[in-house]
Amino acid sequence: MDKNKKTDELSHTLSHAHDSCSLNKNNTATLEKKEDSCNSDHDAELKSEIQNEIIDIIANIAKIKDKSTISNDTALSNLGLDSIDHTEVMLAIEDKFRHSIPDEATSKLITIKDIVEYILPYKKALTK
Repeated sequence: MDKNKKTDELSHTLSHAHDSCSLNKNNTATLEKKEDSCNSDHDAELKSEIQNEIIDIIANIAKIKDKSTISNDTALSNLGLDSIDHTEVMLAIEDKFRHSIPDEATSKLITIKDIVEYILPYKKALTK
């Protein structure tokens, strides 16, 4: 097998492993990690997962049958939750993500997106 064909096969194999292969001056393969791309893909997946879990919790507590009516920009106050429901939502989120949310933070968690952004760093730490 000639050197170019081996290089092409190596490049193909590495690209499927989320890495890239390039040739240096000596025509030998060098490996470069695409960590930024992988991390942003992972973050997007994680955000989506967190969002879906939070929507499930809220829909269950607020007795909302059609979850599609809840979006990332939906404010909890627009879902007909009273203060007891809101507390129940926060406790369920704490339980689900195994992270305590201080009272000062709960007043700043207005939308689904706010909650997702708050939970994301803790969820990322658990998945490392």
